[in-house]
Amino acid sequence: MALVPTPAELVSSLEESHALDGAASVVEGVALAAHPSATERDVAQGAPVGHPVHAALSDVPVGTWISSVLLDVLHPRDGHAARTLLGVAVVSSLPTAYLGLADYLRLDRSQKRVATVHMAANSGALALGVASLWARRSDPTRGKLLSFAGASLLGAGGFLGGHLAARLGPPEESPERASSGRPLGQLATTDELPD
Repeated sequence: MALVPTPAELVSSLEESHALDGAASVVEGVALAAHPSATERDVAQGAPVGHPVHAALSDVPVGTWISSVLLDVLHPRDGHAARTLLGVAVVSSLPTAYLGLADYLRLDRSQKRVATVHMAANSGALALGVASLWARRSDPTRGKLLSFAGASLLGAGGFLGGHLAARLGPPEESPERASSGRPLGQLATTDELPD
């Protein structure tokens, strides 16, 4: 056994952490308030398109934030484009989080523990992104440092999201969705595509 656990082992330990259950219950309450009806949850989870929308939409804040950081590093004197991209990342994170709350309601207890930390990391990143935009008005260096810290936290949140998707598998289907054929999130195979 290694003296230092791997990141995957650390994340796996979150699945068994009963200390997260209280926070997970709070997040579940928020998710139910944000998505009160089963029909609305189905739409927010991507049932009409057959693919989780949260996962696809998350590429926008992640991609624009990374692009902003790259511009801050490669073109430090020209901050306008980096600020614009960071602003897009901050704004696009709001609908992404809203849709993520719908997905949260389909998770089992272990998945909700990981998803709660995923959400906390991404919320912290969002706060740092807003602070960065504000700080850049008077202290561009401080603003860039806040953005770098936020991007790091966003990366940690993304790692947890990847753990949810890849290691824990797709969320369980609701009974009404389970009878419809392919589980939400399972893509069509080439055999299933029309000629």
